[in-house]
Amino acid sequence: MKKIYFLFMLLVGLSATAQDGWVYTAFNPTLSTASNYRIAKDYATDDLYVAYNAGGGTYSIKRINASTGAVVGSFTIPANFTSPPSTMLVQSDGKLVVYGSFISYNGDSTYKRIIRFNTNGSIDTTFNQSGSTFQSNIFTCKTMVENGSKLVLGGTSNSGNILYQINKSNGSMDTTFNSNASSITELTGNPSINAIKVYGGNIIIGGHFNVYGTGGFPTPGTICKLNSSGTLVSGFFLNGYGGTVTDLDVQQSTGKIVFCGTNAITNATTVVQLNSNGNVDTTFTSPSITGSSSFINPTAGTIQIQQNTGKVLFAGEFTTVNGVSRNDIARVTTTGAIDLTFDPGAGSNVNVIEILLDSSNNLYVRGPFTSFGPYTRSQLVKISTSVMGRPALGVDVPEISNSKISVFPNPSQGIFNLQMDGYEGETFELTVYNTLGQTIIEKTLTGENNYQIDLTGQNTGNYFVKLANNNTVINKIIVKK
Repeated sequence: MKKIYFLFMLLVGLSATAQDGWVYTAFNPTLSTASNYRIAKDYATDDLYVAYNAGGGTYSIKRINASTGAVVGSFTIPANFTSPPSTMLVQSDGKLVVYGSFISYNGDSTYKRIIRFNTNGSIDTTFNQSGSTFQSNIFTCKTMVENGSKLVLGGTSNSGNILYQINKSNGSMDTTFNSNASSITELTGNPSINAIKVYGGNIIIGGHFNVYGTGGFPTPGTICKLNSSGTLVSGFFLNGYGGTVTDLDVQQSTGKIVFCGTNAITNATTVVQLNSNGNVDTTFTSPSITGSSSFINPTAGTIQIQQNTGKVLFAGEFTTVNGVSRNDIARVTTTGAIDLTFDPGAGSNVNVIEILLDSSNNLYVRGPFTSFGPYTRSQLVKISTSVMGRPALGVDVPEISNSKISVFPNPSQGIFNLQMDGYEGETFELTVYNTLGQTIIEKTLTGENNYQIDLTGQNTGNYFVKLANNNTVINKIIVKK
């Protein structure tokens, strides 16, 4: 009971004082140094699929562990994509759908543009009906979602539709939907669908277009809400915004839509929130975003809603939000005010292309960066957006006593001895955090089983020790008196 009470009071205190945006140091995938990552989340396991440059003009996909970034060996495919996948989606049944500009896979031209893999990496041969249409229309997929028994794909094309729906069972075209979604046009350049989300069975699309469908219906603001058949939902009309939508998300409890993009009149980068009927939500003030203009590029604007709080995360290439320094990634509250409890520090050293929340509200950040804050990270990093998602906090903290790991004396006036029996020859990453989630010590432990943790220069109080490698994660609580 004492331990449960202690952890409960600890969590209450952290919820009130801790700051989010720090890097999970144990997560450090090292698949490639080339900037060709694509990511997809398996929400059943929280593992990630990562497409990467395998060298020699080939590309491959690995499944990586959500905690460490280590490759999960149960999913294996050869490095036989001759061009990088542009979009990936993990279906609810765990199968992985991959779209790209490839016209064959592993030398087999049966698989053009789109392919589906089983959970072990083998090709799902039942899914192979739509690739020829995508190839002939030179369709480039930028976004893909699952909607019941269908998959919806959006992107750009030189000579055909930019929005498709296919049957999930075998990949065949849904001809009724595709007919309704034809003739999407734009007055100022080529049209594109940059983002798709599903809400209540309806399909919400955003991009760069001003006419949807054969009826020539004008759609100011380039966001539409569609029925599952591809027809427009009556009563939804975005008024008061025109431009390009680079990404969008939907608050599942309210139906509110938040998007990032470029205002057509001012050419300014913007984040806007809509009510479920498409009207601009006047309770949300669009934040002022300054810095690099690269954020307006459709490949460098990404946004996510934290469903449990309604707070909005967005990223790209910028330096300030509402006058507060934020390098490439920021969070605002439900009113659009900068959220000072989320601070990623120096952030990316280049820019951010994609952000993706997992089921615990941890945030995966993808981009061409080589460092994030003080840490060397190649293109992919995991950061905290929720105090309850921090390592070594909550019910997952193991007992202090452990037959293999011991820390003594504990409490101590500053010097703690760490003994790791049974782990001789193994390498561990040691991280020590204070109760604000700040990293106090970070080092690599190699080969030995006795180490020393020196907190003599730190304040008295509780500290959290995390030991992690590809096979093990161990958490300890130590007390400096």
